[in-house]
Amino acid sequence: MAKGGDDAVRLDFGLTPANLSDEMKKAWPYDFSLQYSVTLGKDGLQTMLSVRNEGDKPFDFQMLTHTYFRIPVSEDFVGDWFRITNMTPQDVSKIQITGLAGTKYNDKLMNGNEFDTPSPNLRIEGQTDRVYKSLKQDTTSITVDGSPAYDVIRDNLADTVIWNPWTEGAQAIGDFAPKDGWKNMICVEAGAVNGWTTLEGQDGFEAGQILKSYL
Repeated sequence: MAKGGDDAVRLDFGLTPANLSDEMKKAWPYDFSLQYSVTLGKDGLQTMLSVRNEGDKPFDFQMLTHTYFRIPVSEDFVGDWFRITNMTPQDVSKIQITGLAGTKYNDKLMNGNEFDTPSPNLRIEGQTDRVYKSLKQDTTSITVDGSPAYDVIRDNLADTVIWNPWTEGAQAIGDFAPKDGWKNMICVEAGAVNGWTTLEGQDGFEAGQILKSYL
């Protein structure tokens, strides 16, 4: 664990072929190194992935951050005292996802077909599994009833997956619990998944995100 002064703490996690079983080495016969860094600071939570090709043969890869957000609870203010009067998280239908203007998306629920984005903001009104490609701005935001909740700020990542399983999807996933948990969560996952990133021998790639909460 490395401390970044008084206002940040960073953890690094590494992986190389030395950590792989013989079976995994056969499945991925390349010389590589991965470093996943998590930094908690006063400005947010940063996650970064560094991929390096330590060999001579090029390889292709994709990456996705798999970031799940919980929809915040309803809150009331009474006089000068703060009081949470409803501890039940708000429904996912109360949110909007912004920052999607001027791009296209592939809809996995529609055989992966490509569509134009009709609006810069997205409401979740049913099962959703979309890959938004080559986003024009770096920040994708989640608002609840029009108020800011979270920012996802991408660094060297052009794509974002937005996912919510809704009732039918949650029932089909064996380890999704509770089964009505889809009402209170949303995935806004920055990544590089529109095609493949090719890494030549002795070359590297680094990308990540900063997550900010306004709750």
